[in-house]
Amino acid sequence: MKQSIIKASIMFAGVVFLTACTGQSGKTSPIENKYMSSQGWNKLSVAVHRGDLVKVKSLVLMGEDINHEGSFGDTPLSLAIEKRHKLIIKFLLKNGAAGSQLEASFLRRYDKLGEISQLIEKYQARADFQQQPPVVIQSVITSNEVNLVASSTGGPRTALVIGNSNYSFGPLKNPVNDARDMSRVLKLAGFDVTMVVDASREKIDTAVNQFSQKLGGGVALFYYAGHAVQVDGHNYIIPIGEDIDSQAKVKYRGVDIDQVLSEMGEARSGLNIVVLDACRDNPLPKESRSASRGLVRVKSPSGTLIAFSTSPGETASDGVGRNGTYTKYLLHYMKVADLPIESVLKGVSRSVKKATNNKQQPWVETSFDGEFSFFVK
Repeated sequence: MKQSIIKASIMFAGVVFLTACTGQSGKTSPIENKYMSSQGWNKLSVAVHRGDLVKVKSLVLMGEDINHEGSFGDTPLSLAIEKRHKLIIKFLLKNGAAGSQLEASFLRRYDKLGEISQLIEKYQARADFQQQPPVVIQSVITSNEVNLVASSTGGPRTALVIGNSNYSFGPLKNPVNDARDMSRVLKLAGFDVTMVVDASREKIDTAVNQFSQKLGGGVALFYYAGHAVQVDGHNYIIPIGEDIDSQAKVKYRGVDIDQVLSEMGEARSGLNIVVLDACRDNPLPKESRSASRGLVRVKSPSGTLIAFSTSPGETASDGVGRNGTYTKYLLHYMKVADLPIESVLKGVSRSVKKATNNKQQPWVETSFDGEFSFFVK
């Protein structure tokens, strides 16, 4: 089986130079699609073979099958080991890649010092978690919050949570509930939480300023639920009470999310977490909207993990119960003890896709390489 994998690797080398500069949207080129079809690879296997760590991280956290087997039995992990991509190997194992199925002869050939075998043993529990089916729940469970114990990883924890529902145009049912539930769980996780709901631009600006003054090392988390739109490559929070009836007014009366990211970057926290459950349908009058849907990807400071409730350019569900679909599952997985932040988001992605019949696919971008979990056993 491994000889077949090596042959496949040689064949793929001929098309790597043609596909290495594909777009940022996560789509594969026609050449990649053809090769994936003939070899049975998924997008993650292609990214691993190319050594594209950024793409690997993004695909894993969006729920791409980390243990997918190609036509010749090759997995993303076996491909990473063959290519000796050490950072990718560790990332895959940290996020649930199953190494127990690798043949002993294969490991003897590529793991003469036993380093990979040690990592496989260390992260076996995460591989077991990855094998579990996606969770499907009707509503947020609060009975499991009684005995939660906050983890101590990452240092001091500070959070700003905003939820906007009461718009005069396009009112939303769940963001205020989402913000209150998120604040409750973050406090249990040891965060110093500032929460504002149905906030005007002035109130948001004040909250962001106070939030930035509290930061300095540790973990910083910004959560927003409500309306947001993209204009000229920037994402803007839509405040409550502003007269925004056209795309042109968004720049001057909305809140640029880049402002929040800039404040977090200057504080040099060990980990910045940004969660944007803000991709509902564009609330502006149809005649004033641009052709762009949803939100656009952003440039983030180092050590930042940005979680979008859906893919760039797409819209998300406000949910049918108390909470938005994305936040409902985020709250669920956050409370799993000893679950790394990457596995939290991967679990969220898998469950949201299942709950929406693949109509909504969360998106994650990260430059964080450390360890962080919300709770411990």
